[in-house]
Amino acid sequence: MSPAALLLLSVLGAPYFTRPVDPVADLTQLKAEVARGVARAEAWHARLELYLELGELDTIPELVELLASTFPEHAAFREARLMFLSLADRHEEALAVGEALLRDHPEHPTIRANLGRAYLAAGQPARGVNLLLAALSQGPIRTEEWDLLLENLGIRGPNPQAALTTLEGKVAAHPELPSLRYVLMVALVRLGEYPRARGLLERYPELAAHPDLQVFLHSGARN
Repeated sequence: MSPAALLLLSVLGAPYFTRPVDPVADLTQLKAEVARGVARAEAWHARLELYLELGELDTIPELVELLASTFPEHAAFREARLMFLSLADRHEEALAVGEALLRDHPEHPTIRANLGRAYLAAGQPARGVNLLLAALSQGPIRTEEWDLLLENLGIRGPNPQAALTTLEGKVAAHPELPSLRYVLMVALVRLGEYPRARGLLERYPELAAHPDLQVFLHSGARN
């Protein structure tokens, strides 16, 4: 049986597997380590990553709060608090935490994407889209973030061609923003506009260097 299948069975609660995380036990352990002054950020970061991979961040509110307060200098724990608050619809708190984290750790690789998602969840699409575009300029973003970006720009809406025309206008008006060209390339490929996508790539060959565009460019080349 593959490791992925074993993990899936454990998450589903198969009786002959041990669940890989235990929120109650982990919180008890962290409290004890904090009391003794032996808690290590690196070890708890690895445990937090496991909760994130399993999609169980919403099961550990007290653990997230304690990690963020115990290790305030550790960006990942404060970012997890941002994500939890947003999931809990505590939008004002989430945005405050995220903006403070962005000020303190502007180099943190995923803060702009996660803060952008929090703004979108809070019903503030302009700031959310701008943050996702900023994240895209820094490097790869997740598939769900691409979907959110395209949805909020209208590419996945009822009139994608009109949204595409608007996006092309923004690209022309803001040549200093390469992230807009990245999004335009993906939008063209998603909508099957392969000749226009090739034309854009000929005008801006540097688009091919962005890791997120490789799958889209290969997809377009086969058509």
